[in-house]
Amino acid sequence: MGIPVTVLMPTLAPLAKVSRCRAFGANVVIHGANIGEAKLLAETDPEFAGLQYINGYDDPEIVAGAGTMGLEILEQLPEADFVVIPCGGAGLLAGSALAIKTLKPTCRVIGVEPKRCASFLAALEAGEPVAAPTTPTLADGLAVPTVGGNAFLVAREYADDIEQVGEHEIGTLRCAGVGSAGRYRGSDQASGGRGGVDQGHLP
Repeated sequence: MGIPVTVLMPTLAPLAKVSRCRAFGANVVIHGANIGEAKLLAETDPEFAGLQYINGYDDPEIVAGAGTMGLEILEQLPEADFVVIPCGGAGLLAGSALAIKTLKPTCRVIGVEPKRCASFLAALEAGEPVAAPTTPTLADGLAVPTVGGNAFLVAREYADDIEQVGEHEIGTLRCAGVGSAGRYRGSDQASGGRGGVDQGHLP
């Protein structure tokens, strides 16, 4: 589209993500230990004054766009009993849960976040987004210290539950080739339903 874009990423951002953004022509700025610190720089540094800031997990249109994943899941797996959605800033969980629950209210939507950055659970306990203790995690894309305000309001309303997973579980799924763009289907007996993941946490 020819629109100049500056992307801020934390120091732990995988090289693949950084390289791919640069390959698309983006100006990539590396800053901070996590997404929260990178976001703060984008909002406060005079260097970025005058630029339109788009929050990658809390912008209303981004959240709405995430809902298309929920639509695609039910289109491909209309028999799904529950859907597991990764949760960082909560935008993907919010949009997907809204779409899934609107089309199939009986389908359970479960958010999953790393124990090392349990920001959604912290928000639930506080009743509003708050900063959660954060340490490096294999799920670097989910290491968002404070969930988005818009995303939280929607996800709290439509997600059925939130689970936390440790680094061993995250590493196991990554080694198995499972990511946010992938799909894992356990057996009905193992998962307790169709389209599930059996990690000892889910029904």
